[in-house]
Amino acid sequence: MLLIMSSNGQFQLSSELQIALENVGKDLAARRDASRAFFAVPTMLDAIEPSALSIAESRIIEAAQLYRFERPVPLWRALILREINASYQLKKISQIENLFIFHRNGHLRQAALDKFLGPISSPFVMVAVAWRLNDWVPEVRHAAAECIGRCFPITDPEIIAQAALVLLLRRGEWGRWTRTEQALLDSALGRHDALSSLAALLVKLPTGSNAKILRESLRYSGLDIHLLKIAREAVQPATRAVAYQTVIGREARWPDGRKWRWVDKSMGIGRFDPTFSTRPLVADENGGPLKMILEALTDRSGLVRSVAMSGLIKHRDEFTDAKLIAQAFLGDPARSVRARAEFLMKS
Repeated sequence: MLLIMSSNGQFQLSSELQIALENVGKDLAARRDASRAFFAVPTMLDAIEPSALSIAESRIIEAAQLYRFERPVPLWRALILREINASYQLKKISQIENLFIFHRNGHLRQAALDKFLGPISSPFVMVAVAWRLNDWVPEVRHAAAECIGRCFPITDPEIIAQAALVLLLRRGEWGRWTRTEQALLDSALGRHDALSSLAALLVKLPTGSNAKILRESLRYSGLDIHLLKIAREAVQPATRAVAYQTVIGREARWPDGRKWRWVDKSMGIGRFDPTFSTRPLVADENGGPLKMILEALTDRSGLVRSVAMSGLIKHRDEFTDAKLIAQAFLGDPARSVRARAEFLMKS
């Protein structure tokens, strides 16, 4: 692990990465060639969990001193003392753009993004690049969008899928990016090969906000062909529930923003409620909602059976024996299932 928890309960960089970044920072501060100190840093940056970006960023900036003001080097100092500034180092040192996208100097962040030409090397770096779409400097956001347009389409789908686990959860929090920039990111995350890899992760990952990630990823029609596998095989019950709910309803539904709603206007009390977009499923080869309801009712999770029972209520006019099915679940261990079965018996 390149990001570890210290004895005081705070996350810190591993000693190897900390030392390497400090050596890079010393060379940058002294205007020395940092290529030797930086040699092992790209591999270590690639190994950081992408979900740790918000924590790792400040640690990286501090360790590598990525906050110094960029001053031009006088010609005599460059010739006699061999001094070089950060801009020159960025041009000459391979992969140092992976580090400089964290620099507090907006000009260097922009230049670092402009230097990316090929596939992104890791989920951590991909998330860091996408994060710049919400940068406070417009020129950096523009450079990030161009970088995404160049690099993400040729990036390994496994890397995109790992990064999507983070980006899909955080994209709704960004307030500075435009619709055009959102479309650029969506074109990468919505690649069919990347969605196939993402679906495999949603099936096998035992922890994490997989159900919420699945809900966010329903905006991409390329995921539709994987929903049945997710519904049947996902480790997390909540993930199976979202998948079954989608195939039973034959409609994909995902959050697309927030809307203010007054609770008591006279008292000035209100709240933001999520808003949702919907679309019909592109791939509907699961045998229809009735087959999916019967299948979901056999799931070991009460949450999934509850979703199935809700589907049975919605489609009860299509079932000739809906009440007979509901009767079998009046003694279900899950209270939510029993309540829905009782409602169906009374309807």
